Amino acid sequence: MEVVTAHCNCMAGLSESCSHVGAVLFAIEAGVKMRETASCTTEKCKWLMPSHVKKIPAAPVAMIDFSSAKSKKQKLDDAIAGRTGEKHTFQRPTVQGSKLERGSERYMQFFKTLSRNSPRGGEANLRLCAGEQGFCLVNDGGTVKLDRRHAYYHQIQAQLHLVDVDYCDFVVWTKNDLFVERIVRDVDLWDNIIPRVERFFRLCVLPEVLGQQLTRGKFQLQDDQEGEKA
Repeated sequence: MEVVTAHCNCMAGLSESCSHVGAVLFAIEAGVKMRETASCTTEKCKWLMPSHVKKIPAAPVAMIDFSSAKSKKQKLDDAIAGRTGEKHTFQRPTVQGSKLERGSERYMQFFKTLSRNSPRGGEANLRLCAGEQGFCLVNDGGTVKLDRRHAYYHQIQAQLHLVDVDYCDFVVWTKNDLFVERIVRDVDLWDNIIPRVERFFRLCVLPEVLGQQLTRGKFQLQDDQEGEKA
């Protein structure tokens, strides 16, 4: 048999000299050489058996149980516990203490974040807090509402559009007062944000994902407006 020519769909294969073609040819050659010989796995008693096993009977793959001794013990314990309603005293706990500690830390951090984002607890009315620097509420002509320039407003708009819902109830709570405002989708703001988000992804996120430009210190922000015009 003689191979006259070969072709591959990769870039190097266009010249009929890529490594894929060579790999296929080597595989064909090896298959021809080994065609008449029997592999060790096709003969009986050729496998290296574990020391604690005396004999492994031949069986189809579908009939062989590949479960480990640990998993079998776990299934047995679960079956026994399911009948009696109790866990074995010798069974090790399935949840490590470190995981519980991390969960409690996240729990405490959540309430710390709430306290940082909450208005002054001593104020009797949220109107007294509205308009303060960094606070999310403003007083617009006697009407308290969420500041449209605040990060919370942009966060809510992103959630409304991504989840595809019509409105969200924004709530600010203190021990002395409660504020609720229904926020609807701001289409004009969203249409203005989307092009800038796409440009940020194309110029900043994508170069890092593909080539780690920022990690290697080779990142240079370039405006692609001229390229888009071209």
